[in-house]
Amino acid sequence: MEQKNPNGVWYFRRRVSQEVRKHYPKLNKRNEIYFSLQMKDRKEAAALAHRKATEQDEFWKSVKNGEVAAGPEVISAAIAMLDTYGLRPGQSVEYTGDELQVDNFLDDLRIKAGTFRPEDQRENWQNDLPLIHRRAADLFFGEKPPMFLSEGLKRYFELTGEDPESRQGIGRSRVVNYFISVCGDLPVDRYTRTHAIGFVRYLLEERENKTDTVTRRLNDIRPIFRRSAVNLNCRIGKSSSHY
Repeated sequence: MEQKNPNGVWYFRRRVSQEVRKHYPKLNKRNEIYFSLQMKDRKEAAALAHRKATEQDEFWKSVKNGEVAAGPEVISAAIAMLDTYGLRPGQSVEYTGDELQVDNFLDDLRIKAGTFRPEDQRENWQNDLPLIHRRAADLFFGEKPPMFLSEGLKRYFELTGEDPESRQGIGRSRVVNYFISVCGDLPVDRYTRTHAIGFVRYLLEERENKTDTVTRRLNDIRPIFRRSAVNLNCRIGKSSSHY
């Protein structure tokens, strides 16, 4: 982080590696991400900068592994796209069982990928689809939507019956929001020990919580991870090749 002027707002600066630069069309001449955090408070700006860096790390890792990460808004947009065709996630098994085809949906996907013409029927054409179209197809053909932490909190309240407006519920929501502000809103199974260590450091150093308070915070958030990962089977499957 840096400040242009004393007592001014803080700025985020980070160099982007060659492998992922094509995903950032507005880098500066030094191939850096550079923008205002719009905060003068150093602790708040540091927390936001850490969250942005963590989100970027996950995105860059996904790009390098050949899988671009999709956030909650992308999944929601993909489900909304299926709805415009009168389809829903996982419905391909019904069409297969009844020997039906989803012609309009598949035709539109091919048009988007530029392979609608008979003379251009290359393999793996789905790799050229825009992200939302690709996710919509993956969901339709059986990929389970990832369980992001923000959604995991909502599901936890639904499944346990805990009142979000109760003292316990408000406290649990507050801890989850702290965690997301530091580590980003990721699929539950994508968080690592590094995220946990960073969160504990944030509570101790940035929020100046005592050890007992940190323990209580962790006890508030652990059940959400446990229930989301085990009971809701939130893991992201591999991309489907059925379309």
